[in-house]
Amino acid sequence: MRLLLCLFALTACSDNSSDEKDGDVNNETNNETAAEESIVDSDSDGLSDEEEAELGTDPNDADTDDDGLSDGEEAEGESDPLQADADDDGLNDSEEAAANTDPNNADTDGDGAEDGIELEQATDPTDANSFPIKPEEGDWLLSNTNVLLDGCNLESLLSTFGSDLFAILPEDYRIVNSTYENFEIEISTGNASCPIGSSGFVCETLSINESIDDVGVVISVDLNLEGTLSSATSMEATLSATLTNCEGNACGLLTLANVNIPCDVSIRGQGNR
Repeated sequence: MRLLLCLFALTACSDNSSDEKDGDVNNETNNETAAEESIVDSDSDGLSDEEEAELGTDPNDADTDDDGLSDGEEAEGESDPLQADADDDGLNDSEEAAANTDPNNADTDGDGAEDGIELEQATDPTDANSFPIKPEEGDWLLSNTNVLLDGCNLESLLSTFGSDLFAILPEDYRIVNSTYENFEIEISTGNASCPIGSSGFVCETLSINESIDDVGVVISVDLNLEGTLSSATSMEATLSATLTNCEGNACGLLTLANVNIPCDVSIRGQGNR
C-alpha cells in the first residue's frame, strides 16, 4: 500500500509539473499573438503605422513617393521613401534598383555623365569606361562627302557656273552649348538645337535665305543635320536641304531641267573638329 501511495504521489507531481509547463508555453504564445495583433500595418508595406509616423510616410499608401518601391523596401535599402528621385538624375528609385545604380549619387561611376543620361544613350552607368559622347565646341568641317540625293539637279546646274552643292549647303559649321544630351549648330543665319539620343542626333530644321553670287540667285532653304558621334571631335553626318524658293534669272534653269520646287538635296560626310 505504501508503494502504491508513493507511485501515486509521483504521478501527481509529474502531471502538475507538465501542466505548469504547458501553461507557460500557452502564455508565451498568447503574449506573442497579442503583440503581433497590436502591430498595425494598414498598407501592408512592411512598416507598422507607428514606424510610418516616425519616417513621415503615408501609412495608407504602400509607396508614398510613387517610385515603384514600397516604403518598406526603401526603408530597408538605401533610398528615401519620401523622394522618388533623391539624386535628381532622371531615374526614380525603382529604375536605379534595376540598373544597380546608387539612388543617392547622380553619377554612380563618376565618369561625368549622370546615370539617367547614360541609360538614355545606352552606356553603362556603373562603368566609368562606358560613357556618352559630348561633342567639342568650336568650328567643324564637313568633308569626304557623297551626294545621296539631288532632286533639284543642282549639282549639274551649279557646275555650269563653276560652283557646287556647298553653295547652298554649309560646308563648315560651329558647335556651341554642348552637353551630353544636346548641342547646337551655329551657322551665319542662326542656331539649331540637336538632341542626342542612343541612336545619334537629329537637329532642328534651320531655315535660311542664301544669295549665290556666282549664279546670281537668292534661294530659300530648310536645312537639317543628323548623324552619329564617333568621338568628341568626329561625327558621321548627313546634311539635307529642301529648296523652297528661288529668285533670279538663273532659276529658270530649274524649270528647263523639269525641276519642281520644293525639291530635296542631301549629302553625307565626315564632320571633324
